[in-house]
Amino acid sequence: VLKKMGWHAGVIGIVASRIKEIYSRPAIIIAMEDAEGKGSCRSIAGFDIVDALNECQEHLKGFGGHPIAAGLSLHPDNFQAFQNKFLQVANKKIHTENLIPRIYVDAELKLEDVNHRMIKFLNALEPYGPGNMRPVFVSRNLSVDGIPRLIGKEKNTLKFSVKQNKTPFESIGFNMAEHYEKLILNSPIDIAYVIGENVWDGQKTIQLELKDIKLGDQ
Repeated sequence: VLKKMGWHAGVIGIVASRIKEIYSRPAIIIAMEDAEGKGSCRSIAGFDIVDALNECQEHLKGFGGHPIAAGLSLHPDNFQAFQNKFLQVANKKIHTENLIPRIYVDAELKLEDVNHRMIKFLNALEPYGPGNMRPVFVSRNLSVDGIPRLIGKEKNTLKFSVKQNKTPFESIGFNMAEHYEKLILNSPIDIAYVIGENVWDGQKTIQLELKDIKLGDQ
């Protein structure tokens, strides 16, 4: 549970989501102003964030949302009491198994089955969000095609091509630089990903947005 005066309320949801993904912990980020703090909450599987906020409601002006995503408002003077109460509730309800990062896969695919027709079908399922997350797929026994690259200002984004038989696809893994060594071993890999599109110079190409990478024999 973090707060600061001057944080932009429009980005705190993104920050909370990223912290939750990195640490596998519920995250609440509060943008403080003189009269009110506005917070964005993201949770993990097995911990209903709205139920937890309900137990802290005496310290809040208001709250609402879904089990894994919610918003809140509070008076700045109540922040410390809210933080203490929320941590107490979380420590009581969250168990060790809840803190193990998990990726829930919707289906296993061969890369040859990934095409623009499938993307059109997936687009018809929008809007995605809490309660309707983007489908996650897994493909196994892939080979890395060419030399993987680390891109971005911090060089922490992986970009490389994978193929299965003769079907190559560009893939990108944001904040996944720790997997780089796996890609230069010349060993088969398994990947979990969502299917996206990259637009460059007016051309659309399929891009696999990675969630995880494992060596094929793991």
